[in-house]
Formats: sequence, C-alpha cells, structure tokens
Amino acid sequence: ESIPREKNVGDIVFGSTINGTGTFTMRVSKDSKDTVFSKILTMVEESQNNLSPTADFIKRFEPHYVNGVLVIFLALIIFSPMFLGWTLTETISRSLVFLVSASPCALAVAAIPATLAGISSLAKQGILFKGGNFLSNLINLKAVAFDKTGTLTEGKPKVVDFYFNPELDGESFRNTLVAMEKQSNHPLANAIVNKFEIQKVDYD
Repeated sequence: ESIPREKNVGDIVFGSTINGTGTFTMRVSKDSKDTVFSKILTMVEESQNNLSPTADFIKRFEPHYVNGVLVIFLALIIFSPMFLGWTLTETISRSLVFLVSASPCALAVAAIPATLAGISSLAKQGILFKGGNFLSNLINLKAVAFDKTGTLTEGKPKVVDFYFNPELDGESFRNTLVAMEKQSNHPLANAIVNKFEIQKVDYD
C-alpha cells in the first residue's frame, strides 16, 4: 500500500516524491538518465522496435513483395507487346495500372504505422506497452491485474463510515475529535478533519 512515509535526515527520496508538509534540503545523487521518467521514455522508444508478429512479418515480407511487383511490371512492359499483342499505349497504361494497384504502400500501412500509432497514443494516456506483440495479444486477454493505489484509487485515505456511542454527546465529541486531529498533519488525521468539519456530516 502506497501511503505517506516519514523521512529523516539521510533517507533516500525518490524523484517525483510529493512533500506533504514542511521543507527540506535534498542532494541529487543520480543522473537524469537514471530517473524513472527517463526510463519510461527509453521503454517507449524500445517498444517501437518491438513489433507485433503481423507487423514483423510484413516488415520482412515487404522487400520481397516490392521486388516481385517490379519484376512483373518490367515483364509486362517487355513481353506484353510480344505475346499479348498490346500496343505501346496499352502496354504503358495497363502496366502503370498494375503498378499502382499492387503498390506496397497499403501493405506497409496495414500494420507497422498502426502499431506505432497505438503505442504512442496509449503512452500519452499513461498506458505503456513494451512492444507491439503485447498490444496485439490483447485480443486473447482473459484477466487484468491493476496496481490499486494511485491507479484505481487516489491514494488518499478517507473516512467512509463511522459510529458514535449514543451515550456520548455527539456535538461535543465531534468538536473534540476535530480539534485533536487538527494538531496533526498525518493523512488519517486530515481524512477525519475533512469528513467531520469540511463536509459537515450528520453524526446523529
């Protein structure tokens, strides 16, 4: 559970740590490349080279496909007038139609840019994938495990329920409780003050 922790002189403070109260002086002991943020950027960059199986196949197949298209195009230009009886105009026109229709652009766009765009878009939303293969495997996903604190929750304690002894004076007890907790900066004390003073709950 990620909860506020007290730090003393000499303790390690991680980057992006939020200071609760007071002031302190810290000494930077790591280079910027060793920060968590820098490592996240590195992971995103590396993930763009880790393609999905489909994108990897297309990347390997595309050069052979392009060479095959060019060979067929040249064959149409050279042999069509001889064996099919096409005129020069028909040969050029039909060969160009074939070249445009068989363009590898659509094949290249089919997977690789789509995978990279997906990884980049998700990274902007705080969702990091280590590669396209993990992204493509989402279709087979059966269960997801989340880090709770700070991911599914705010990471701040709050009072969700309470009980006052009916034999006590509720107003007096509530005032005493709030006055005591105001003297502390502990997260649980702040949660109690927020519940009973700021929100003005009904304690009867």
